[in-house]
This record gives sequence, C-alpha cells and structure tokens, in this order.
Amino acid sequence: MYLPPRDEPTDRHAPAPRGDSSFSTAWPREPAELTTIYKAGTNVCVLLRAVEPAIASFASEVLAAQDLGCSLRVRASRPALAGLLPPDLAVQGAERFLEDVAFWIEVYGDLFGVEQIGVRLCSLREAMCPRFHVDRVLARLVCTYHGPGTEWIDSVDVDRTRLGHRAGGVPDENSGLLRWPDAISRMPTYAVGLLKGEAWPGNEGRGAVHRSPAITAAQARRVLLTLESL
Repeated sequence: MYLPPRDEPTDRHAPAPRGDSSFSTAWPREPAELTTIYKAGTNVCVLLRAVEPAIASFASEVLAAQDLGCSLRVRASRPALAGLLPPDLAVQGAERFLEDVAFWIEVYGDLFGVEQIGVRLCSLREAMCPRFHVDRVLARLVCTYHGPGTEWIDSVDVDRTRLGHRAGGVPDENSGLLRWPDAISRMPTYAVGLLKGEAWPGNEGRGAVHRSPAITAAQARRVLLTLESL
C-alpha cells in the first residue's frame, strides 16, 4: 500500500511508505503540482487540503440532508453553476461552496486544456460503484465533501487479471485482486483526487483502479463532486 509522507494525514493505519519509484500514486502539495498526473506511470494524484468551516458546514448539514443528484455541462472558464443546487438551498455557505467548485473546474480546465467539463454533484445513501474498476475517461477529478472518500489501489498492489467480471463474483478482498491485505487506500474528506483513465493516451489496460466506499450508519450520506472532460 502506498502511503504519503509521514507528515500527511491518511485514513488508514499501515506500515511506513516504501521507497519505490514504481508506485503510481502521487501526493502533490498544491494545485500547481497536479501536473504530476502527466508523468508516465502516475495514475492517481491526491491533494490533501482543509476547507473553511462555512463550506464544511454547508456540505455536512445541508447537502448531506438532501436527495441530490445533478449533472451540468459547463465552460472551464467562469463556469455557470446556478443550476447545480436547487433554489431552496440558497442558504449560508452555498455561495462559498459554489466558489470552491468553480475553482476546481478552472483548475481542471487549465490542467487538461479542455473547454467543456461535465460536473456531477450527488448526495448518496449507498455506494455508487461498490466494486473496484477502471473508467474509460481521460481523467476524472473526485472530491468528497462529506462522508468517506474514494478508495483506490496503487498499480503495484493490484492483480488486474482479477478485476471486474474476471473475479467471478468473488468479493474484491477475497478474489486475489489485492496483492497485499492492506492495499486499499481511501482519500480523506475534502481531498482532491485525479484518477487517470483508460482513455488517457498510452494508458489502455492501466487505468486507475478505484471504487466507491461503503457508507456506514455513522455517516449515512456521502456528498461527492466529480469533474471530467467532454
């Protein structure tokens, strides 16, 4: 299991990081360093961050209380996000939340040189994609504002011959997919993750392996934002 440096928080207890350049996970410290996703062999970037209390409260107290599922197509520059939230959610914290989303849309657009971006915001009661899988996209940005974050397996820790239907219906933890028992990592709340997909040039058969986390009774909702190029 690949771990960030010791001064970076993580959701899982595990041994100290191994000094191996073959790991496909990178841990940039600022948005400008997300360009690491362009590095050959890098499949996942995780940028840890804190958000201001107004955004955190809006996500956990307002969005997590909704049955919410919205998809928009927006421009990367000055995206129009008026339709992302229902009109009755124009409460304290909503404006700052939308400003945060707009910031990451612009970062994504600059990073990949795209003009049209698909935005999806959901408040989920159950795992959307509970099995480990890869996506046929260029790269997807994910950020969980409430609840458990996206789970992934570093490329060195996964046996792709056991991925998806090739597991024969056996649970991921028992199918042989994981090369190590502690191979599953989880993005912390508010972390911004980039998942390189199968449509990335030269990445066929090597897309980031990830899944939605299980949602527990303690955190009955998960508020998830995803971005991808169109």
